[in-house]
Amino acid sequence: MDKKLTKKSYLFLTGDTRSGNVGDKLITRRAIELFTKVKGNKRILKIDRRETIDPENLKNFKAILLTGGPALQHNMIPEIYPSLNIDEVIKNNIPVILFGIGHNDYRRDLCNTVSFNEETRMFLNFIKNQGFYHGVRDIVSYRTLKKIFDEKLLLTGCPAMYSEEVVEISKSSTYDIPLRHNGDYLLFSTPNRMFFNRFFMDYIKELLLHLREIDNIVVIFHHPTSELFLTIYGETENNITYLRNASRFKKFLNNHGLKWIDTENSLEKMILWYNNSKMHIGFRLHGHILSLSLLKPSILIVEDGRSFAVSKSFNFLALSPFKDKYTYFPEKLIRYLLWYQSNRKICNPSKLAEVIRDFIRHEKKAGYILTRSQILTIAKTYPLMEKLINEIP
Repeated sequence: MDKKLTKKSYLFLTGDTRSGNVGDKLITRRAIELFTKVKGNKRILKIDRRETIDPENLKNFKAILLTGGPALQHNMIPEIYPSLNIDEVIKNNIPVILFGIGHNDYRRDLCNTVSFNEETRMFLNFIKNQGFYHGVRDIVSYRTLKKIFDEKLLLTGCPAMYSEEVVEISKSSTYDIPLRHNGDYLLFSTPNRMFFNRFFMDYIKELLLHLREIDNIVVIFHHPTSELFLTIYGETENNITYLRNASRFKKFLNNHGLKWIDTENSLEKMILWYNNSKMHIGFRLHGHILSLSLLKPSILIVEDGRSFAVSKSFNFLALSPFKDKYTYFPEKLIRYLLWYQSNRKICNPSKLAEVIRDFIRHEKKAGYILTRSQILTIAKTYPLMEKLINEIP
């Protein structure tokens, strides 16, 4: 990565440097790989969205790319991009590109849209008036921005979807998909904030005890479950509770002979374990995306509005354990009460395991037709992503 600032440099604003979520690192890597594949070798500077940027340096960039992640929020400016001096960007008319960003709504409802504060709306209108194409992650994000961007808005999906294998399939006349479902284990990804809620943990414990009857299960954590978590996020009371519950959960897995892997905030480690699996089952959206991009089967269990919207947008094989529509809680509570606290509102773990087992059996008998359909949907969407990148100045 070239850190020399010149007029030919491109600035990628990402969320991965200070994040403990290894999925954020996958988004950034794939975004830069895609850009380089289409545009050729360019000078690129990758900066975390929270890092300070000297306003004098902003005018040295040919374009600024807001890269992936749940950036479409009410206070997108200044909360999500605090380092971006909007006045300087507007003053120098620096091209700004939305590169597969998405909403951050936990409600599982395609009719929802995000409202913006005045500063964010002003900035989005400035971006729109520049006349370039922009890409969003899912249909809810598309509906949120379509009134602003009109025909210049593309539903490209997340940059993480487009591996070299998927791009090759998109350019094939036959759309042949050479699946790689050989491996030693089924990889299970845990819910996002499970260790902040004991109900999460108890539910997943029971689900895993049923799933291990299907095949050899390895549990993977996308966030650190060691002291590294505190190093990244700070030693707060809630984070200490997270770490304590993570330790208890890993002890449970050990006691029941279930293997687990902590990615330790390493993208290489994440890719290695997904690459060596026979398929993925679980709650992590970017676990599902990574598996499909590696041409492996995957079943996504929907836990929030983000994975719900993406799964509906790209024909993903997704199961919801909820029995009825998700109820909105105030944002302060949503962080810790993502799931219902009642067994009446969520599918019994044994029933969910039974559904998963049936889907696996069906896929094997049908030649993994649903897996192929998901990968094909992504591959056929790639031309939109390529169109977006080609028009970046």
